[in-house]
Amino acid sequence: PEWKWIKATSFTGSQEQIIALQQAYEKLWKAFSTKKDSLIKAEVQESLKAWGVSTNSDPNSIYEDLEFVADLKNPGFRMIPIKWEDYRVDVMNKGRMVRFVNKSTPTYSPITYVVKDKENEELIGTYSPIFSLVNGVFIPVI
Repeated sequence: PEWKWIKATSFTGSQEQIIALQQAYEKLWKAFSTKKDSLIKAEVQESLKAWGVSTNSDPNSIYEDLEFVADLKNPGFRMIPIKWEDYRVDVMNKGRMVRFVNKSTPTYSPITYVVKDKENEELIGTYSPIFSLVNGVFIPVI
C-alpha cells in the first residue's frame, strides 16, 4: 500500500509547523473531551486504515479494541489539560512522522486522561498517535 506518510511533507521544526501540530493535538483532545466515538473515529480514521491493512483486520474492530474506547465510558473519565511546556517533539522516519512526548514520561502524549477504578482511585490513560503532514494538515497516521 501507499502509506500516507511516504509522501508527507517533512517536519522541519519551524514555529509554523509546531503550532499546526499542536492544533492537530488540540482538535483530537477536544474530540476526546466530547466522548463521541464518531468524532474521535473520524479524527483517527487514517491510522485505523493503516493498522487494518498492516494486520489484515477491520478498522472498526481495531478501533473498538483500543483501550480508550472503554475508558470513555468510565464515569470518572476526564481529559488532562495540555501543558505544552511539558512536551517535546519526537521526529521519526526522516521527518515524515512526528509526535509530542512528555518530557518526564515519554509514553504519555498530550492526549492524556484520568479514569477511576473500582476503588475510586484515579488512573492515567493516554493515546499516543503519530502524525504526518499530508496536504498541509497534520493527521494521525499511526
